[in-house]
Amino acid sequence: ARFTATTSGEAVSLTWETASETNNAGFEVERAVGEGAFERIGFEPGAGTTSAPRTYRFTDGDLPFASALRYRLRQVDVDGAFEYSSEVEVALTPTRFALELGGANPFRAATTLRYALPEGGPVTLTVYDVLGRRVATLVDGEKAAGRHTATFDGRRLASGAYFVRLQSGDRVQTRRVQLVR
Repeated sequence: ARFTATTSGEAVSLTWETASETNNAGFEVERAVGEGAFERIGFEPGAGTTSAPRTYRFTDGDLPFASALRYRLRQVDVDGAFEYSSEVEVALTPTRFALELGGANPFRAATTLRYALPEGGPVTLTVYDVLGRRVATLVDGEKAAGRHTATFDGRRLASGAYFVRLQSGDRVQTRRVQLVR
């Protein structure tokens, strides 16, 4: 009868209602990142056969690093027949400022850096060597609130430790990465 998704902090709450159920084994909860493929993330048992309305809830607390997620339900009958619900989409706005290493560390040639901005504004993402010399500027400009990625390509640099510094307004975070050959 109804299917909704809402964000609460770093989780997404799904709620759906049925007007009645006939031989309902349950609901597979599926999630897709952006325009990607759906994958099963949970299961909620159904009520079997009932003419009474029911409300179901599922919390997705293990969110991937994404700006938007899509959800759908795969309602499965006891005989294995199934039907998909309509899709719902939710935009994710981070609640905390963060710089994360999205790729391997240590890394050989390049690695992905992920950062989250709870509010938009000017952003710089720079890389320094152990002597404090800037060796790369990955981002320098306005960014909207949300989750972003950047690639640090170290193919022209020597093996060793480097420091990645994210700054937005008065917020700063630094992470150490190790380039190996």
